[in-house]
Amino acid sequence: MSSVFQPFFQVRLWCLFAVLFFSQTSAFSEISAQETVSLDTLLHEMLDRESLLSDPGEFTCRQFSSFDRAAKSPEENWFANADTAQFLRTEERNGRTEWVLMDVQGPGAVVRWWITAPHYKNRLYIYVDGASEPTFAGKVDELVGGAFFCGAPLSQETARGRNLYLPIPYAKSLKVTCDMMPEQQNLYFQINYRTYAPGKKVESLTPETLLAAKEKIRQSNEALGKLPVLDDTFRKTLQIAPGECAAVQNFTQGAEIRRFTVGFPAKILDGEEIADGTDALAQYRAEVLRTLILEILFDGKLTVQCPLGDFFGSGVGVNPYRTFWTEVHEDGTMSAFWPMPFRKSAEVRIRNVGKHAVSLTCSGSAAPLSEKIANCSEDDFLYFHAHWRQERMIETLGGRGTCDWNYAQLEGRGIFVGDVLSVVNRVPQWWGEGDEKIYVDGEMFPSHFGTGTEDYYGYAWCMPKWFESPWRAQPRAEGPANFGNTTNIRFRSLDRIPFTRSFRFDMEVWHWTSTKVDYAASVFWYGTRDAKILGADPAKLYAEAASPVSYKTPFQMEVCGFHFAKTPNGQAAVQGMRPFPNGKWVRDEQLWWHNGKPGDELELCVTIPKNARMVKLGLTQACDYGIFEFFADGKRLGGLWDACNPIPGSDGVIRKTLELPIPEELADGKEHRFVIHLVGKSRLSIGTMFGMDSMEFLP
Repeated sequence: MSSVFQPFFQVRLWCLFAVLFFSQTSAFSEISAQETVSLDTLLHEMLDRESLLSDPGEFTCRQFSSFDRAAKSPEENWFANADTAQFLRTEERNGRTEWVLMDVQGPGAVVRWWITAPHYKNRLYIYVDGASEPTFAGKVDELVGGAFFCGAPLSQETARGRNLYLPIPYAKSLKVTCDMMPEQQNLYFQINYRTYAPGKKVESLTPETLLAAKEKIRQSNEALGKLPVLDDTFRKTLQIAPGECAAVQNFTQGAEIRRFTVGFPAKILDGEEIADGTDALAQYRAEVLRTLILEILFDGKLTVQCPLGDFFGSGVGVNPYRTFWTEVHEDGTMSAFWPMPFRKSAEVRIRNVGKHAVSLTCSGSAAPLSEKIANCSEDDFLYFHAHWRQERMIETLGGRGTCDWNYAQLEGRGIFVGDVLSVVNRVPQWWGEGDEKIYVDGEMFPSHFGTGTEDYYGYAWCMPKWFESPWRAQPRAEGPANFGNTTNIRFRSLDRIPFTRSFRFDMEVWHWTSTKVDYAASVFWYGTRDAKILGADPAKLYAEAASPVSYKTPFQMEVCGFHFAKTPNGQAAVQGMRPFPNGKWVRDEQLWWHNGKPGDELELCVTIPKNARMVKLGLTQACDYGIFEFFADGKRLGGLWDACNPIPGSDGVIRKTLELPIPEELADGKEHRFVIHLVGKSRLSIGTMFGMDSMEFLP
């Protein structure tokens, strides 16, 4: 066989077929610390739910990515955003120039890839153990997210993000390169990899071992498409009044909770049943799922404190989806399959911090501790943790990074296994340009530095599209565009992150528009008895969970300080104006309206002062701008405004002011509708754009 492995089979979506269920502890044998790591053992580990409870010191997990190398420190370009075509170096090989994306010494394993590009013309080359010729080579979209190595869901595209979770073990080293093509510079990537301790035996992946694992890969893809069926060992129906905390189940001897389920058999609000399929039911569920707080104490220590909706990954309201760890059904039944062991006791309870009395049924499945877990020393025993925090009305800086928003800061020994992010975005423009920054064991610079929030969650290009997979999901993208509630999920398996002293997870808040957003993050991790999350404040958590929540986000669109009465046709966004030398725009940005058609209108809510007689507009002219007229409450203000300046390029983009008369009867200190009406374009213009940076009322 050639040293360059070519595709040998086209695996389809195996999870649609009947599947073989692999239990947590029986069908897949336990992998001892002395066993050689191979593709086979890594697939075993991926499907063994108790593998999350492994020793945090067994390996490290880090990331290579195309993050902007201009980001040196919090004091130097920390929010730089040119996250494409960034690489370690170039190499000349066989007459071609290759970007080096990753170069690392073993023993180790690549455990997760994410890649996107506008077009896929490049080829990837994977050199295992110092090989002079690529061990695997193929087009980017075939190797990652395609069928080169395997089929879905291990290799899968979700919302334009290409993902590969088939592990690639290597004994000595691994290098990943890509064709350097001048016409294909926009390549974004993230590669997560493990490094084992020196001396760890690893069987490197080769074309031969990959071919031999064909059946194991097929079975693994099938298994990832199913959740375990576990009989109830406890079940209880609760009526929880506002302010009450109800006991779900108390355990008085060691065991492991393997499934926890919540359902809502009755939908009663103020004594009346709410009809299915109504906005009232959707809103009721949104409120109760945020204001019911799941709390679990393991061996006397509170380690779980999270709103139910966020704990199950549903975010705001009921949003059906399924992953390897969680499942949400249309009727509101929600399940989680995290292994939750304890040595002596556990107390599961639900606290109601809302205003409604709630009826719900809780059930679950618990089993005796496996021999492996039961034999752990007290210092090595790992407990499940889930924590939630929210910050509302974060003021974003349009077109640049706002802040590093902290998901969690952990102290002690443990393993980070996943997170859920719920965002409320009050404009339809993209909110998630920010990168993840993950610091492990006191790192001064993050070993995980990402390329965008959606990239971290496995999709790309701001896509407001529902998707699910074993490790990532977007169960809610309210819209239109990126407006309203969005919930993103990333759970981990082989790409879990161990830490022995500390762990910090920050996500940049980086929005294309100046607006206000809400961020709520749930984090899931395992830790020893002494491990803890810093800054946890139950009183603050209860207050945030009790704050107003809307399943359907009220329309409050604002761009550059201008408040919209409704969503316009076309796109309205903030545009940074620093690149244009022939004008000085307020805050170096403008309200930019584009892709409109003649007859379309941009309607703003404007308060006109009592003494106003004129309004002074700061407007932009350029070669692709249209002709407009202005109205206030239906009354035309002045004549036509031709925004075309026929000079092409950035030199032709200029700022002008225009003064328009205000009818006396409208100068009453009240809110009015200010309308920009798109008439068309002049014969010299090549477009119908509109730009405005200021509106000033003059006496």
